[in-house]
Amino acid sequence: MISGCNVTLSDALVGFAIGFVVLVLSQVTHIKQVGFRGLLLNGLNFRESTPKVIGVFGIVIVLGAAILGLSLISGTIPACPNLLHVTVEHPSTNLTIPVNSESGITYTIQQSGTYTFQYVEGTYTTQDTSPSFTGAGGYRTDILVFRGLGPIWNGSDLDRSQALEFNQGPLDDLKAAIDAAKAKPGRAEYLKENDVITIIVPDKKGQYRDNNPVEPLIYNVSLKPD
Repeated sequence: MISGCNVTLSDALVGFAIGFVVLVLSQVTHIKQVGFRGLLLNGLNFRESTPKVIGVFGIVIVLGAAILGLSLISGTIPACPNLLHVTVEHPSTNLTIPVNSESGITYTIQQSGTYTFQYVEGTYTTQDTSPSFTGAGGYRTDILVFRGLGPIWNGSDLDRSQALEFNQGPLDDLKAAIDAAKAKPGRAEYLKENDVITIIVPDKKGQYRDNNPVEPLIYNVSLKPD
């Protein structure tokens, strides 16, 4: 599987530019004959074998780069992990968890040890809210932590059996949801240097866009090194 660590949006743009140049070069003779306006009106000239081969090659590059770029933008290809800046020198940090991302947020562990995840503040809902919102769907504070680059899906649902779960699901009252999350002890997990973890809020695949960050969802991660 291609990952965002191997390619970036800049790579896709460069590929698109190269493909476009190759395509134009394949039409140099045709452009000299009819001009750019004629090219736009009459289309590409693929009657001769050489322009055909070079032109098709250019089109393939352009289309491939466009698909790659759209995949990176949409999150179909997960982004390269961030470094989790928790070390002996900096044994604790707060993470803001995105609630609208179907790919979650990924981190590479810098130092082996026991990591404790503790809720700090914030809530979200898994559907749009309005001034007349009455808790439909409930206020949530829960997250899932997967090992590896990207979450694990079972159909349209996240595979909770493969994840560490933190805090509970929705409560109808905002203050009650926050108080319940703060009252829960943190959860600890041993992680090795260079391990990759993905943190995501639970929802159905394809239904993340309408999630509402009522308040930024923040978790603290602290390290007890080996």
